[in-house]
Amino acid sequence: MNKELVKNEILEGIDKITLRKDIKRMSLFGSYLRNEQNKDSDVDLLIEFKPAAKVGLFGLSRLQNELEESLNAKVDLVTPDSLSRYFRSEVLSQAELIYEEE
Repeated sequence: MNKELVKNEILEGIDKITLRKDIKRMSLFGSYLRNEQNKDSDVDLLIEFKPAAKVGLFGLSRLQNELEESLNAKVDLVTPDSLSRYFRSEVLSQAELIYEEE
């Protein structure tokens, strides 16, 4: 799977995601964005939720599981607030938008 396939799979499956109404933006970063993935790579996704969203640990875990099933790949979900300060600016500047609420 490459970057374009990941993006297409997410866009095609977004309506099946339980928390889709709470997602403001979803962006791809990491090895799949750079097309440097290998068989052990996970899909790194930056998720920004709407301000009123109440997504707890279980909701985030469910979202991760749904995306892993859809992509048939390991997924690593992060939010802007959960990014380490050591690579936060790099991720935010390089992440490529996949989905944004209308």
